[in-house]
This record gives sequence, C-alpha cells and structure tokens, in this order.
Amino acid sequence: MSDPRYLISDAERDEALRHLRTALEEGRLSVHEHGQRTQETLQARTNEDLRPLFGDLPPQLWPDTVGQSPAPAVTTSSTPTTEGTPHPRRRDDDEDEDEDSMSFGSAAAVSGFLFFVWGLPAMVSGSTASFLVFLGVLLVFVLGPAATRIARSFRARHRGVEGP
Repeated sequence: MSDPRYLISDAERDEALRHLRTALEEGRLSVHEHGQRTQETLQARTNEDLRPLFGDLPPQLWPDTVGQSPAPAVTTSSTPTTEGTPHPRRRDDDEDEDEDSMSFGSAAAVSGFLFFVWGLPAMVSGSTASFLVFLGVLLVFVLGPAATRIARSFRARHRGVEGP
C-alpha cells in the first residue's frame, strides 16, 4: 500500500483556510481557535499536518486533502459528505471579499487623495457648497464602508469572546 502522505499545494491550503472560516462563521470555532488553526494551516506542509486541525469538525467542513485519506483522524458519523451542498454563505465569501476589499489603509489613502484634490481647493476657494459635497462623498463612499467593516470586525471578535 502506498504512503497516503503527500505535500499539499497552495490551492489545497487555501481550501483548508476557507473551511476554517466557514467553521468560524457557523460558531464552531472561537476567534482564538480560528487564529491558531489558521496559523497551523499556513505552516502545514503535508495533508497529514492538516488532519488534526479538522478532526473535531463535521466531515462536510473537511477539505478534500483531509477527507481523501482512508483513515480520518476522528470519525464523527457515517453521514456521507455532501460536497455539492456547501454552507449557504460559502459561495458568497468570494463576493464578500470583493465588497470588503477596502482596508483601513486604502480608505485613508482614498480620503487623503480626495481631500487634496477636492476638499482643500474647496476650502481655499471658500466654496461652502463644494466642500459640503466633498464631505458627503467622503462619508458615503469612503468612511461609510470603512465603518461597516470595523463594525463587522468588532462583532466577529465579540462573538468569539462569548463562544465556548
């Protein structure tokens, strides 16, 4: 029998990270546990390194590298994995990442750029209307999404602290 241990690819590591994120979203992992397992996943070299990170999670959350082996670390049930029916939010994760792609640093950069191109000239010229429009655009398109992202991050951390 051949050795089932093999080096994992970056794509397989990314898949494992997506499954860990789903477990966090479902409340199966605390924020702290998720952070630890994410770190270990990033350092994993073989499929066997990933196995203990998913042993206490349901089989539908196991990445393919863990589920392919003939002897998983922890057998939770005889329910077959349903790869075709993922967690409802999983398919939207890629879209969420696109929507939330503005980090705090890029929000600050866009705000600074808009201020020097639009806000400062409006202040120097004394045009109150132009400056108020600048503030409105800044609030709606830059600071609003940044505040939403900060609030989501706070809620995620808050849920992780209350968890088991």
